[in-house]
Amino acid sequence: MVVVPRHYRAGDLEQLLRKKQGWILKNIAKCNTIPIPFHSDDISAGDTVPYLGQQYQVRLSSNHHSECNVRLENNSFLIEGKCGNGTAALALKRWLYGRAHTYMAQRACELAASLRVRYNRIFIRGQRTRWGSCSGQGNISLNWKLIMFPPHIIDYVIIHELAHLVVMGHSKAYWDVVAAHCPDWKSHRQWIRKHEGYLSISV
Repeated sequence: MVVVPRHYRAGDLEQLLRKKQGWILKNIAKCNTIPIPFHSDDISAGDTVPYLGQQYQVRLSSNHHSECNVRLENNSFLIEGKCGNGTAALALKRWLYGRAHTYMAQRACELAASLRVRYNRIFIRGQRTRWGSCSGQGNISLNWKLIMFPPHIIDYVIIHELAHLVVMGHSKAYWDVVAAHCPDWKSHRQWIRKHEGYLSISV
């Protein structure tokens, strides 16, 4: 499917596609190599799912008598209960979301103190296009999927948003603030760009 402006002439579409062919093929290839930890609609025993940068194997213990429950046990995710028809994946995502809310809210508080800034509210959401944001009202929004990333990567994203409370926009002054609290921010940003596929996980 190709999306073009309403008044775009259909006859010009083929020429546009030919002109952008290299860019299109390059990005299709990039998308095909993006690592995605698990499918949004199902998960199977033996799959591995990252949590705080560590890989944990999924173990399923199905029964029809209890709701799906998730816990970390022996370096694996043990999912017990009614695990069919995508319920195991949904239970795991809800577990990760809950951990994300607790972990990232605490880190945001600690890092805000380090930057000597004060945010208004923090929201943990499931954005499909971004890892975090900072509003003009001082509200910080973070993506729950960050909980699958290593702690230092999570810290970078939080610092990235908190720095906007010092300098809005992405000027040199802004990046100086980020660098002062996260010297390796450039390598962290590159790491995140290689894992953009995680954004496709929904809940």
